[in-house]
Amino acid sequence: MAEAVTLIKDTHAPDFAYGIVSARFSEKELVDLTFVIANMNFWNRIAISFRRLPGKRG
Repeated sequence: MAEAVTLIKDTHAPDFAYGIVSARFSEKELVDLTFVIANMNFWNRIAISFRRLPGKRG
């Protein structure tokens, strides 16, 4: 699901990915999981935009 959400413009969140996670998580957990994935993608894009590398500060 993380890959499907990250590449949403290409994958359109395929039914098989949704089927796998929806069989294992409640609706609330699926919402929370999707929010966490989107949030991590947001921070990764910000870091990449500003040329931040893991472990480097300032």
